Amino acid sequence: MARKKQAEKHGDIVLPNGIDVDLDQAWAKLIENQFPGSAGRGFGELIQNFLDSYPAATPWEERSGEIASGTDWISITDHGEGMDRNRLALLVTLGGTDKNHDNSKIGTFGVGFFSIFNPKLGTRRVRLVTQCEGRTVEMVFQVTEPGKRPRISTKVLKKKISFSTRIKVTFSDPDAVKLCLKHADRCLRYYPCAVTINGAPHESVWQQAQQDGAIMFEEGNCHGFIQKENWISNTTVLCKYEFLVQTRFRTLLTGGRRMKYDLRDYRRASMPFIDDHCYTINCNDLSVTISRDSFTMDSAYDAMIASLTRVLTRELGNRLSQSFSVPLVAANQYTLIGKLHDYFHSTNFNKQTDPDIRQVIQFLAQAKIYRFNGRRRYFSLQDIFEMKSEGIPLFYSPRQTNLHWLGGNFKHDFIVLPPECRIGRGAPDLFDVIFDVLFKDVVNLDKIDQQTDRLNQLIKSGIIDKESLQPRVEFQGERELTKEEKTFLEELNAFFSLPSILKVIADNLYLPVREIKTVFFDIRDQKAVIATGLFDGEGKALAESANCNLNVQDADGNQERKDNRNIVLGLHRGHELIKSMINNDDPYRLYFALPILAHELALCQKQLVPYSAGYHLVKERLASDMRQALMAHLLTERKAA
Repeated sequence: MARKKQAEKHGDIVLPNGIDVDLDQAWAKLIENQFPGSAGRGFGELIQNFLDSYPAATPWEERSGEIASGTDWISITDHGEGMDRNRLALLVTLGGTDKNHDNSKIGTFGVGFFSIFNPKLGTRRVRLVTQCEGRTVEMVFQVTEPGKRPRISTKVLKKKISFSTRIKVTFSDPDAVKLCLKHADRCLRYYPCAVTINGAPHESVWQQAQQDGAIMFEEGNCHGFIQKENWISNTTVLCKYEFLVQTRFRTLLTGGRRMKYDLRDYRRASMPFIDDHCYTINCNDLSVTISRDSFTMDSAYDAMIASLTRVLTRELGNRLSQSFSVPLVAANQYTLIGKLHDYFHSTNFNKQTDPDIRQVIQFLAQAKIYRFNGRRRYFSLQDIFEMKSEGIPLFYSPRQTNLHWLGGNFKHDFIVLPPECRIGRGAPDLFDVIFDVLFKDVVNLDKIDQQTDRLNQLIKSGIIDKESLQPRVEFQGERELTKEEKTFLEELNAFFSLPSILKVIADNLYLPVREIKTVFFDIRDQKAVIATGLFDGEGKALAESANCNLNVQDADGNQERKDNRNIVLGLHRGHELIKSMINNDDPYRLYFALPILAHELALCQKQLVPYSAGYHLVKERLASDMRQALMAHLLTERKAA
């Protein structure tokens, strides 16, 4: 029965003044809801108690026991230390345990034994016989009503026993025996102890792994083995050899948080990548949750990951020494980039690094997997490090899409061509990370055309010449134009003579414009897709330095404004957009053509002067203001008509 609640009267109000426990409700919820999944897990708690019955110093392989079963019963026998009076008292106390401060024990919370009374099992009777301080003690738990606390009786037996403790459970449902045997098989699968089930020795995964030639390891707080398999959930995690979870190795590394599902997950943990392997890992120090199906990512977890890193780094060395793999080398240069950095830049690397790990990092540094553009032989990171000139960036091109950048007209030692690396799903920044961490001053030619700030740095340091970045354009004279092209230019020039249009361009592009003249041009650089652009009177594309309506200082420090200038608006007559405008016979074609040109203008100017960041920021506003100015002009014309 539930205890009477503690309360205190305050006038005509009665309020609680203490904490009480409804034992009947607590018992019912505990025995049925303690563990998710099969009710057979309750028998697994008895297996854990059998293993904990041995002194901590007893090797797991020497902990023996027997499981037997009949039609409606199952028993488990151990040969450990038995149970003294204190342990028997704790056994029948909710939350009672002497294991919570003993890291060698599996049990922690003092509630696992009660799960064998789960109503889903139909438990009728539990009989415990144990050696207790030189005597044989029997304790019987008789279930009178499912879900209710059992009636307990104890007595001292005169008969001596040859074992330490035996627990026999009798069920009203014979299927409960099958559930318990099934869970016992799964539970004992991971314990490296000597157990028989109905007389037959039970083989653990540890015995199977040794027979199959798996790689066994003991490192720090970890004991485990590695097998050459290829499963999705390729990692089994144990604590004190109790099964906790089966998951992906990358999930173990990241805790399932912010996963990228590629080599970036391994790099976050500085973990070597080895493909086609499965792992079984036991860590005795993990902080296990009360449901015993997960663990917290605390310092014990960090220590486990560190141990695994050392184990897998050595295994990586064995793998590479047996079979050289270019993708595997590249993948691990990425995941172990921190150690590679220390190899090249830290004077204490040789002193502070484990010799086996140092050998692997040295192998990765000296593996010849890189080519140089125009050369046949292969080079290593060590070679690149020694051959690179001081003050010259390292140029590389993973996709090899821009090997003839600027026609080779820039200062460089060589262009590195990295190998393809797709194992472990690769990583989008793989070689960017490797080269940036090791060499700092680097240029990815595949991306450089879109990196305005980096282009300006290269110009400032004298690596490239500003003029070499601009596509070469040639203005077309009037004799080379068709009648339609001449007519189109005349219409444009008429519009650009309007003060309202000049003001829109001047205000948006910060260009003090006196006059705008339109011409057609052809472009020699076939890769550049340019419809239009702004040029000065000498035919050079305008950069931000031409934005001269801003106040500047003269030699004496006084503010002055530069004079307005003539601007040339170039149209690429080979571009499909320009050709469609020329061939359109709509009398109002310029009213929709000019806003489109205004939008394109900023984008194209970015290609003409790639080191300038200003024009693309104003394209939408320029097009909008141009549209408003044209509408106002159109309305004025109609009123005049």
